[in-house]
Amino acid sequence: MAECGEISYVPEDVEVTFSPVIDCLVVSVEGESKEGCGGAEIAMINNCPDPVVFAGWSFTCNGATCNSIPAGQQGTTPIDIEQKEEATFTFDGSLGLEPLQVVVKMTVDEQSPGCAVGGAGLHATSVLPVAVVVAFLGLRRAMRRRVR
Repeated sequence: MAECGEISYVPEDVEVTFSPVIDCLVVSVEGESKEGCGGAEIAMINNCPDPVVFAGWSFTCNGATCNSIPAGQQGTTPIDIEQKEEATFTFDGSLGLEPLQVVVKMTVDEQSPGCAVGGAGLHATSVLPVAVVVAFLGLRRAMRRRVR
């Protein structure tokens, strides 16, 4: 099994649109994805009086796999946001007997530990000020010799 990478992908600026417009389904994006591990998911809380069914999507409801999110329950489904700057997920289905489409759009922020390869960036930035100070002291010493 491959280990998780250090890079993480964080969903930001999440925009959810419903067609038709409804307010009884609460949709959010939870977690972040680690490179090679997954982790982010879309959560839907069904506050509607009827079950919500989305074709082609499998959810987890109360710890078990479910194809529809029953009224009054939450369903979650994993999403792949690795290596993406923007991601869009479209859920086509129904609320009771009525057609429903939910579109979730987001930007994805790629976050890395911030280290330079081999630590070269760290050494270059810390050595440069020391070199400037040494050059300045050497120039100052040379100017004192000329004055004498």
